[in-house]
Amino acid sequence: MKDRAVLCLDDEVLVAIDMADMLSENGFSDVSTAFTLRSAAELLERKEIGLAILDVNLGHGETSFEIARRVEEAGGTVVFASGYGAAQLPEEFRGNTILSKPIHERALTAALDRLE
Repeated sequence: MKDRAVLCLDDEVLVAIDMADMLSENGFSDVSTAFTLRSAAELLERKEIGLAILDVNLGHGETSFEIARRVEEAGGTVVFASGYGAAQLPEEFRGNTILSKPIHERALTAALDRLE
């Protein structure tokens, strides 16, 4: 899994950068960050993402669900980050891994280990 390109999408810049740093420190070599739906969509046009860690609520009424669909349709894995839990996810994503925010490195690495 660590050889796959990773997308960290969060509208809070420092949170996305922190997630990317945690992933890099744990052996992921191709980690990209995005802070808006638009920048995430543009990244998907340029790069095949194997793993996406997506904040559910991106502010201004936007969610990351369309990005999640695109990643999964291309064969990638999606992990959601949320402070609310599975109840806010559409039915199609209720089986995905959900990380509780704030994300701690131990929880992130444990979740990724379960995906391998």
